[in-house]
Amino acid sequence: MLMNHRLMTFKFVAALLAAIGCSGKPPVNKSYKGVPLATLHGQLTPAPGVTIDGPVRLAVAWFAGVASGGFPTATVTQDVIYQGTFPINYTLDLTQPPPADALSIDPKTGTRGALGVLVVYQDLNNDGALTTIPVGKSPIDRILGSTSFIGDTTDSPSGWSIVYAEKATTDSNNIVVEQGFNLIRFTGDTDTVVPLTTPISIELTARIDLNILVCEEVWAGVSPAGSPICGLIDANSPPGISLTGAIALYFGTDGPRAKAVLSVSNGLEDFSNADISVNGTKIPPSTGDHVQGAYNYLLTSANLFVQSGRNDVVVKLPGQPDLHFLVIVPDAFSITTPTAASNVRTDTDLTVSWTSSTQATDYIVALEPEDSTKEALVSETTTGTTMTFAQPKLSGNVTVSVLAVHDNGQDGNSLSGMLQEAEPIEFVP
Repeated sequence: MLMNHRLMTFKFVAALLAAIGCSGKPPVNKSYKGVPLATLHGQLTPAPGVTIDGPVRLAVAWFAGVASGGFPTATVTQDVIYQGTFPINYTLDLTQPPPADALSIDPKTGTRGALGVLVVYQDLNNDGALTTIPVGKSPIDRILGSTSFIGDTTDSPSGWSIVYAEKATTDSNNIVVEQGFNLIRFTGDTDTVVPLTTPISIELTARIDLNILVCEEVWAGVSPAGSPICGLIDANSPPGISLTGAIALYFGTDGPRAKAVLSVSNGLEDFSNADISVNGTKIPPSTGDHVQGAYNYLLTSANLFVQSGRNDVVVKLPGQPDLHFLVIVPDAFSITTPTAASNVRTDTDLTVSWTSSTQATDYIVALEPEDSTKEALVSETTTGTTMTFAQPKLSGNVTVSVLAVHDNGQDGNSLSGMLQEAEPIEFVP
């Protein structure tokens, strides 16, 4: 997916990204002073209370893995120095395509491309480039701002990205991008291609978590025992503890299941030494491919959680008072159309309908082919009880699932209660 901004952000914050072996060396592609292929411009403005002394630099970091579903390579393609009285107007010429190692193939379209973000920083080690943070080390340069929504805690995060494609294509999010450089404006769940001449304003917050963009430990998913990731603990702001994740009930074609996927964090690192329980049942730490520091639990019985009622989550950390969270799981509902085991023509629209679920704030609908090599179709969230897929062009056995979600977010914690109903159908010519 050439433009999956949310996937990129999740992988940063969840520490799922794989190491690229930079070892602290600046990932630099020396700028070529030629005819610009694209020019970006806008304004840099410090956030209230942020003081910036000395010159600032503007660079582009490319994240190749977001295009292919893999892991990113960060490369600075241009490095421009600005100094003066804020706000500062900037112009950034992109004089060459992203380097070859910053390109990857979108598996859906077959097009090579990369996704980039603008990064504003101060070159504290005076090496003339944006330098990554080696494993076990603290920030080297000072990240002042970026067009990514890392650090945006609002309900509808927004920002900008630069998408490069070797040929015009429709990406995995059904966004049409032209050959070469494209400018994308994203707000909440909406992505829009805008003219390259559109001004890009960047607020300079100097938030410490912006360093995640250049943190090798985040890319590698490892951190030395007892150390915060990349030293990203602000000594002037005692870290607060938050709980994120979901508890879910599944009533699907393979029988009822209950699952919890939870993560305890101070906003910069996940804790692996927490004791978490839901309704008195301990949730063990994750193993295998799960997120480091997360806790998950899977039951073949659906008796662990209470539907449309109180589910008590208790978090115990050494030296901390017990933390209590309330999670509501939506009540039972049923899929009314299509009916289970029905046949659906491949060349017609498919409308999925369901009854309302008590306590549900949103619903998400999915069509999941039995053939795992085929891509599932997943809807946007809706508050209604119907969703239409325009000629999905699927074939064979497919599972229709409707996920009812209750947002239990409270005091900076992102918690969801979920209940999923599913049934099989078959697409026929």
